[in-house]
Amino acid sequence: MVVRILIVEDEGITALDVEQYLTEEGYSVCTAATAREGAEKIHTFNPDLVFMDIDLGGPIDGIELAQQIRKGSNVGIVYLTGHGECNIRTRAKSTRPLGFVLKPFDATDLKLAIEVALCRREFRCRAKGQVSPFVLQVCSLECQPRVRTQLRCPLEQECMSSLKSC
Repeated sequence: MVVRILIVEDEGITALDVEQYLTEEGYSVCTAATAREGAEKIHTFNPDLVFMDIDLGGPIDGIELAQQIRKGSNVGIVYLTGHGECNIRTRAKSTRPLGFVLKPFDATDLKLAIEVALCRREFRCRAKGQVSPFVLQVCSLECQPRVRTQLRCPLEQECMSSLKSC
């Protein structure tokens, strides 16, 4: 099963770069430029992951949209953001994201964020006794030391250990 990723990003160039990379990597990709469009595409595209910009340039920001999404969906959220301020991170963490990618980023940052997010999502499903909606296909992960130190959950550490042995 192909992993479906929704990109909610108001900066066209950024959205295009992310879309191009994800498409080249074999993911099914859909984009939205506003919170409203993102909310609609959650229901029509049914993504496995959402790459969510925090500042969407409208009345609803990415964190508010993520809160709305979490009420009706189990979709995983990874924030794409240029905001590293503590108060914004605290607000964003309340939505239980699967990761953060700080702008500017490169292809390696995206690849790593996707693989870790899919792994976390897999283990969240297992912890709840649910069947995962997709087969975890992340054996190409090249675990970097900075990622290993960011892992807090024993299930995440188990996942990363199994990925390194692929």
